[in-house]
Amino acid sequence: MFRKLDIPEIVSIIKSSSSQTGIYIGCDSSQRKEYCIFATVVVIHHDRSRGANVFVKVEKTPRISSLRQRLLMEVQKAVEVALMIYPMIPDRSVEIHLDINSSSNHISNSVIREAYGYVSAQGFKPVFKPQSFAAYCVADYVCKRF
Repeated sequence: MFRKLDIPEIVSIIKSSSSQTGIYIGCDSSQRKEYCIFATVVVIHHDRSRGANVFVKVEKTPRISSLRQRLLMEVQKAVEVALMIYPMIPDRSVEIHLDINSSSNHISNSVIREAYGYVSAQGFKPVFKPQSFAAYCVADYVCKRF
């Protein structure tokens, strides 16, 4: 179902797919008692309707007590992967899906401006909840399994 993050394989799949294929990169994290799990995913959604390839990178770090810091690390990890892929596929659109809520009723909204600025400055389109399925569905699913 999920494959280990492999940049050459990801680029090969993207290059052999149609221009309608969606490329979504997201990250989510999960706090444990003594450590934090980060799951970064690349979702290649063929023709935006015909199924997908999903690649995953899981990292374990020391526990991060600050929610703000953890959310911004999620943003950074997603952008890092995008920056590895994008130079090889510059004609394709890449969306960075962020586990940050666009509604001010949620605490994650406190970093939305910083996240938007960081992702946009790197040349990517940031996508926030509820449209950011790569982060809050796929990466979240992976986080909960580790």
